[in-house]
Amino acid sequence: MSQDKDNTSKLIKLKGFKIQHKIGSGSFSTVYKAWTENKDHVEVAIKCIDKTKVSGKRFDNIVNEIKVLKLLHHEHIVSMIDFLWDERYVYIVLEYCDGGDLSSLIKSSETKLSEFQVQRFVRQLVLALKYLREHNVCHLDLKPQNILIKNNRLKLGDFGFARFLLPSDNSASLQGSPLYMAPEILAGAEYNASADLWSLGVLTYEALFGAAPYAGCTMSQLRAQALNPQPVNIPSNTITPHCHHFLSHLLQKDPAQRLTHDLLFSHPFPDLAHTPSRESYETAVCVVSCAVEQDSKGQHREALSSYCEALNYFVPLAYEEPDTSKRKELEEKIVEYKKRVEELRHSLISEQNVQEQHVTSSHVERSTSSHRVRLSQYAESRPNLKAGLEIGDSGDMYLVEGNYEAALDKLKSSLSILIPMCESEPGASAMKPLLAYQIQDWLSKAEHSQAIVDAARVRTEEGTAVNSKCTIQ
Repeated sequence: MSQDKDNTSKLIKLKGFKIQHKIGSGSFSTVYKAWTENKDHVEVAIKCIDKTKVSGKRFDNIVNEIKVLKLLHHEHIVSMIDFLWDERYVYIVLEYCDGGDLSSLIKSSETKLSEFQVQRFVRQLVLALKYLREHNVCHLDLKPQNILIKNNRLKLGDFGFARFLLPSDNSASLQGSPLYMAPEILAGAEYNASADLWSLGVLTYEALFGAAPYAGCTMSQLRAQALNPQPVNIPSNTITPHCHHFLSHLLQKDPAQRLTHDLLFSHPFPDLAHTPSRESYETAVCVVSCAVEQDSKGQHREALSSYCEALNYFVPLAYEEPDTSKRKELEEKIVEYKKRVEELRHSLISEQNVQEQHVTSSHVERSTSSHRVRLSQYAESRPNLKAGLEIGDSGDMYLVEGNYEAALDKLKSSLSILIPMCESEPGASAMKPLLAYQIQDWLSKAEHSQAIVDAARVRTEEGTAVNSKCTIQ
């Protein structure tokens, strides 16, 4: 690196910028860290492209990258500040991202990133993709190395392969990095903007499990996998049902079966509805006011749901709040509402126990009891159903004890068994509605538990990953 610093001034000189040192290089370009020489002294990254080494299609890619970057202005996309050229080089001046890239973060993590952390960065990437779709841009080279980190936020970069594609447009040219390339591109077929969604699935998989689905495969093996109808194997025992659904519907080899952009933007895993903003804060305040009112009227079940929904807004707001005093204020609110959620849940459990002891003859109790008895009867001849129900029951027990981490783990494991079973059950099956009823009950409990666990993490992660240089908020 010191040699780079010594030789940089001999390699390039660019008016208006003080070159510091080389920070990266490729076959046709070198990237330097630099400062603007004006009074602001802004840190920038300068991508220096040697025109003598590029021609034809590669030069078209450079022109296209500049054209796309001129159009895009978004908090999760690397900004182009300027572009210049001389007889030898093209210079693209970009905002400098000091936190490395997502690939480095995945590799440097002592343990795998938690689903909670991955969900936060996926939300930011989906926000960037939503912006690209609004401008009919397809990136076509989504991979961890092209996702940079600045001030604890993700920035999508390197638009060299990007194309303007309308929703109905198709293309057939080979674009992107093979490991993250959509199967239809690898197979030489036409593709459209949904190719980016496959790539999003691959990098999300890599962030969760430490390696891409087909890591280590040669180009010919990747092509063979693209033509193989066998679905991508997604471990289900360590991730939530929402996360599993997200991955399994992105990693569909048939683009017609893949999650659409509209469904992506409304999916509960990236959860754009709770993206931190002034509007989301106002919504959180409104929801918690409703919870307090319901609580005061004795509407405890409704209040519980409202407090949990408020936490779904407040937790992301706390993570992304740069002001220490405001962040502390949000944390105090989260602790307060989390405590009330726990109190309400214990209260509701106590009420339910009383009802079970004194009102067992009621229609509701009879139907609830009957529902579970009938499911248990089906489970006698279905080992997987029996296992799923027993795991879910243990989650219920942990909830009674107030052990939300353990409850969430058991409920996730149970749902990972029961949801696919319910989806594959024939529509006319008498068991299907019984199973759907049980799934809905445990999904609701899992969501409430997740809200409490996430609220607890606001403080437990502070001072560790949350404040580290390479953490995504």
